[in-house]
Amino acid sequence: MADQVQVETNRAGADSRQLLRASGLSKRFGGVQALRDVSFSVDRGQIVGLIGPNGSGKSTCVNLLSGNLPVSAGEVWLGGELLTGKPIDAVVVKGLSRTFQSTQIFPEDTALENVMLGCHTLFRQGPAKSVLRTASAKRENLELVAHAERSLALVGLAERRDQIASTLSAAEQRLLMIAVALASKPEVILLDEPAAGMVASERRALAGIIRAMPSHGISVLVIEHHMGLIMEVCDRIVVLNFGQKIAEGTPAEIRNNQAVIDAYLGHRDHA
Repeated sequence: MADQVQVETNRAGADSRQLLRASGLSKRFGGVQALRDVSFSVDRGQIVGLIGPNGSGKSTCVNLLSGNLPVSAGEVWLGGELLTGKPIDAVVVKGLSRTFQSTQIFPEDTALENVMLGCHTLFRQGPAKSVLRTASAKRENLELVAHAERSLALVGLAERRDQIASTLSAAEQRLLMIAVALASKPEVILLDEPAAGMVASERRALAGIIRAMPSHGISVLVIEHHMGLIMEVCDRIVVLNFGQKIAEGTPAEIRNNQAVIDAYLGHRDHA
C-alpha cells in the first residue's frame, strides 16, 4: 500500500513546491516537431520566464499548458492534478489562466464589465436565480463586482473602472487583459508577451505588477522578448530553441550560459 501511495505521489510531482508542472511535453504538426520532450515547473510563489528565439516553441508550449492545443505526448499537472486533455474552461476552473499576445477585450464594454466577464467561472447561482434577482444572486453579484474591482486595482486600473475599454491606451488595454485573467482567481497565470508595444515607463510599471502577484497567491509564467523585464522579475528562466529546452536557471546563470548566448542573447554585453 505504501508503494502505491509513493507511485501516485511521484506521478503528481513529489516536490510539493511545484504548482504547475510540464512533463515531457511534445507537439507535432504533421511532419513538423514543434516541441520535443520539454519539462519544467513553476513553484508556488515563483515567477518563471520562458524565452527563446522566434520559432523556438514558446507559443506552442503555452498553448499546450493552457489547453488551447492538445498534446502529442507528455503531461501537464497543476497542484497535483492532471490537466492534460481537459477543455480550456475546465483548466481555468482548476486555477490556470492566461493572456494572449494580441489584446483580446470587449472594446465597447467598460473596464469593469470586461473583468466581470472574466469572473464567469466563479458564479454559483443558476440562471433562474440571476434572472429573478434573488437575494442570494444579488449578494453574489456584489461580491463579484468587488472582486473585479480588486483585479483592476492590482493592475493599476482602479480609476478606469467605468471607462470604455476602446478608449484606454494600448498599454492599459494590455493591463486590462491581465485583470480579466486575474478575475478567475488563478493559482498560476501565463502572461504571453505582456510588454508588447509598451514604452520604458510602462514596462517598469508592468514589472511592479508582476512582482506583486506572488504576494497575492498567484504564481507566474511569463513569455517575453524584452530581456530587461525578464531578467528583472523572474526567479528562474527556461530557454527553448528549435522546440527543445536548452537551459534553465536563475537570471544570472542564464545570462552567462554559452548555449543561450549563442542561440538567443548574443554577446554578453547585449544580455
